[in-house]
Amino acid sequence: MNEKTREYFSHDNDALNDPKIVKMMLEYNYEGYGYFWAIVEQLNKQKDYKYAFNDLIAMSKTMSVDLTRLKQFIEDCCSDKFTHNEQALFNRNDKHFWSDSHLRRMDLKERKRLASRLNGQLGGRPPLKPETPPADEPQEPEKYLKFPEVEYINLTQIDYDRLVKRHTEAKTLKAIELYNDWIGKNGSAQLQKIFKSKSAYNYFRADKWIWKTTDDVLKAEGNNNAVNEEYGRY
Repeated sequence: MNEKTREYFSHDNDALNDPKIVKMMLEYNYEGYGYFWAIVEQLNKQKDYKYAFNDLIAMSKTMSVDLTRLKQFIEDCCSDKFTHNEQALFNRNDKHFWSDSHLRRMDLKERKRLASRLNGQLGGRPPLKPETPPADEPQEPEKYLKFPEVEYINLTQIDYDRLVKRHTEAKTLKAIELYNDWIGKNGSAQLQKIFKSKSAYNYFRADKWIWKTTDDVLKAEGNNNAVNEEYGRY
């Protein structure tokens, strides 16, 4: 994660209306509200945004909070004591705890940063839009199609069908091949990681460059039946 990305993080302006926060404040009042955001600030400084339980003494000194009280607060926030829709304020394993909400926000922020960098690499092509943050409710992992010799392009069946409906199957498959090759040759390691981790559908929607390039290649290969001239957003 780029260190500049850690300098700030988004904060809900209606956090006080979060049912989990409300439940927590019934027990800890505004003192707990202060604890919560101070802890999130400390999480934001950690690698992978997760804090080791063994290092809580350092957090207690930074926050000027009794270690026993801090441990109890975190344990309560990790338990089902303040849950809403089966989501707790913090999550944990044996060694670390973290905020799922904060992880999602920082992931979105990183995607925005990388999308901005990619737009620069694409040389003035239509800007790519980062994904909308996922809801707090647990999401089923997406199932992606497998394309031969394609490493960086993920598409669900629904995404693929949408592209085929608009561009024909031959053109869609060629675009997938070309975009994959471009990312492999020109993309940074971070960019390649991003493409491997999510659907590329929004990039195909926004980037008319790939479709024009695909048409040019298909024309050169003599496959004019797969060509169309609709490059815009949809």
